[in-house]
Amino acid sequence: MHRPNSNIILAIGLVLAFAATARQSTAAEKWEYGELESDTRLPGQALIRWVTATGATEGSGWLNLADKLNAPKINTENMSSQQRVFSETIHRLRALTQLGSEGWELVTQNRTDNSPVRTWTFKRKLE
Repeated sequence: MHRPNSNIILAIGLVLAFAATARQSTAAEKWEYGELESDTRLPGQALIRWVTATGATEGSGWLNLADKLNAPKINTENMSSQQRVFSETIHRLRALTQLGSEGWELVTQNRTDNSPVRTWTFKRKLE
């Protein structure tokens, strides 16, 4: 009676295990995309839009958009005049932090030279 060579059985087992692992790791990941757009064409007033395939949220400035996205509030009353200069940056970061807490990752940021419109593209894995 002929016994199978244990090395051949081991090799076949390794090939099957590798094939199963490769099949799992190459399964297509599914992503959802969103765009954040800042339009400063109107003097003194930025129009900010967050758009996904399921809808859009628009704000008149970063503070308004951050509030609409339910970003955690900050107390601006106790800010120094120097800190108030960075108020728009603070509220932009509130909005971006909120998007990050929802699983959104920045993919690209586009702005052509001297353009008043800036666009950020985000993605997040679909569950």
